[in-house]
Formats: sequence, structure tokens, C-alpha cells
Amino acid sequence: MKSKTTITNSSIVKEISYNHDTNTLYALFNSGSTYEYKDVSEQEYQSIIEDVSVGSKLRKVTANKEYIKQ
Repeated sequence: MKSKTTITNSSIVKEISYNHDTNTLYALFNSGSTYEYKDVSEQEYQSIIEDVSVGSKLRKVTANKEYIKQ
């Protein structure tokens, strides 16, 4: 499994992990909740972690994605 985890400076998102094999993004929020988002491209993942506002970009990219709250 090829994956990468990024710690963010966001006031909402603590860390984001991305599984390159399954195109799945995992977001750990500062509240302690973790969400798993399906069908996230590597380009979308990169755009999230490179954005000035990680939380806002995450919301935009995943708005229409299937997700599971873990």
C-alpha cells in the first residue's frame, strides 16, 4: 500500500493521509473525527495540502465524494 500522511497547520484538519493505490483520502479533524473519502485523485490531494486554507479546499474537493465517517 502506497500512502502518504501530511500534518497540517489548519484550525480544522489535523492531518490528511492519501492512499495512492485506492485513491482514498483520510482526513483526521481536530475534533477527533476521521473521514474516509473515495475516488480522490492525486491531483486533488495535492491541491488540498498545498492550499493556504486546507479545510476550505478539503470541503470544496470532497463536496460530492462518497465518504465514510470512522
